Amino acid sequence: MNLETRKAAFVKCGLFIKQHFNDNWDEKEKGLHQGLDQLIDTALIYNGWFVKDFVKEALLNISAMLDEKIDC
Repeated sequence: MNLETRKAAFVKCGLFIKQHFNDNWDEKEKGLHQGLDQLIDTALIYNGWFVKDFVKEALLNISAMLDEKIDC
C-alpha cells in the first residue's frame, strides 16, 4: 500500500462520514451507516459524555480534516 492509496482511503472515509450525516447514503453502504448509528448509540450507553449531537459534531470535524484538498 503506497502513500497515495492511504490518502485515498482517508478521503473516502471522510466522504462516508459526510454522506452519513447528510442522509445521502449509498445503498451499497447501508449496512455500514446502520452500524455507525448503532455505534453512536452504544457510545452514549458506555459514556454519558458521548451525546449524539456532540459525536456528530466531532465526526463532521474529523471528516473536514480528511478532505482531499488539505495538504499536510
